[in-house]
Amino acid sequence: MNDGPAPSFGQIAPWLTLALISFTVFWCLVPLAIARMSGWAALAAAYPAGQVMTPNMRWSWQSAVMNLNTSYNAGLTLVADLQAVHVSVFLLMRPGHKPFSVPWEDIRATPRHLLLMERVALTFAKAPNVTMLISPKLAERLAQASMGRLAVAGAQ
Repeated sequence: MNDGPAPSFGQIAPWLTLALISFTVFWCLVPLAIARMSGWAALAAAYPAGQVMTPNMRWSWQSAVMNLNTSYNAGLTLVADLQAVHVSVFLLMRPGHKPFSVPWEDIRATPRHLLLMERVALTFAKAPNVTMLISPKLAERLAQASMGRLAVAGAQ
């Protein structure tokens, strides 16, 4: 049933190399496109990452929807200190997703009712076309960590 000898490594190597290069390029280009589409790149340009101060609060594996078209499900880390909230993504999604730091005074939080879900929309002074939807629980944690510098508008 064997139609001939198995291919040698020398015959497979060029194809294997091409496949690895293609996968790597694809892995880098897709997150770059997502960063631009979601508004992440605009936030990173407007709010370069700053130094995290102590004391701070850290929440890993958080979720958000940006510009209603991109979901970051359990892929975000948020660190809040007295000056700002610092946002980054999971390491494997880092291409195109530079960490950013937004001062509390540049963030506006507004409750949103979406279908059957309650969310809080974060908007940003230097990137007004970008919206980040987060859970009310995360919004409450951020508000507490900001020591009153972030308030959810219209919250009861």
